[in-house]
Amino acid sequence: MARLITSFIALLGVLSAEAAIGCSPAKLTQTTSETKVMARKAFQSAQTIADVEVIAVGDDTGNGAVLKALKVWKGIPKKAFNIQVRTSCDIGFWQNGNRLRLILAGGPEHFSASQISNGVLTGDSAVFSRELDRIIGSNRPRDFRQPNTIYDN
Repeated sequence: MARLITSFIALLGVLSAEAAIGCSPAKLTQTTSETKVMARKAFQSAQTIADVEVIAVGDDTGNGAVLKALKVWKGIPKKAFNIQVRTSCDIGFWQNGNRLRLILAGGPEHFSASQISNGVLTGDSAVFSRELDRIIGSNRPRDFRQPNTIYDN
């Protein structure tokens, strides 16, 4: 039994953090300062941070969304990002025209946007967003939306 448990723990260590913990609709319970630290760590480890607009939505059959780059704050400048959903922890892009500030992983051909690295699962995603904006040095425009939210246009 101990050998089985040890093997299981080793397997979890090999998996990415997101895949290992899975995604739960329950939000993380954090203090404001813990959420700010999470945003700082997300910024430091981010490959790409960009302001984007959804120009082609994804679907549940594996077709990814296409995001038009409005401004790339960190990473290699691109005109568009092809999004692949890798896990249930990734952000869905269901509405054309949504404008967002996102932390993207991957590249150069395909990217993904994790709910975890974008602060979606924090107790207060607005605190995460404000801290990321502060680090970047620019508040996101008022028409930008929160990821994984469906809006009535």
